[in-house]
Amino acid sequence: WGCEFRHGFASLEQWDSDRAVAAQVAADNLDGLAPNDPWRNRYDRRRDADVRTTDLSLLYYPWGDAAWRPYGLIGLGGARVSFQDRLAADYTEHALAMPIGLGVKYRYNSRLALRLEFLDNMVFGGDGIETLHNLSLTGGVEVRFGGTRKAYWPWNPGRHYW
Repeated sequence: WGCEFRHGFASLEQWDSDRAVAAQVAADNLDGLAPNDPWRNRYDRRRDADVRTTDLSLLYYPWGDAAWRPYGLIGLGGARVSFQDRLAADYTEHALAMPIGLGVKYRYNSRLALRLEFLDNMVFGGDGIETLHNLSLTGGVEVRFGGTRKAYWPWNPGRHYW
């Protein structure tokens, strides 16, 4: 078993539905903008939503301390999502976040491990947002510092630890 604390942030591109575009056109018509006014195109360039997550995850290693170490993880935490819609309304939502994923670690030596992980970082919707599924594939390197771990005899005599 293992435990991890994570804090992450991302900038996600926003995509507007046809309904949102039609609402903006209707609002611009009500404001009396001319059909060829460049202000009508203000939301046609890329806009991003900011997402920040913090969570604590529990990891399960079914093969124990093997050199190749697959694992599953599930966690619980919080997220903050902020963005602006096509009608210039600002939204900031605080929501429940839950990472679920699978990964594998390879122990290169007693101090170095390589890691590959696939996660669905779910953010459960609230008033202004729907549930988000942020899929990620990440690779990493773990470096261990400090002395070697002790084997507590007689429970695990001669055991090799990570």
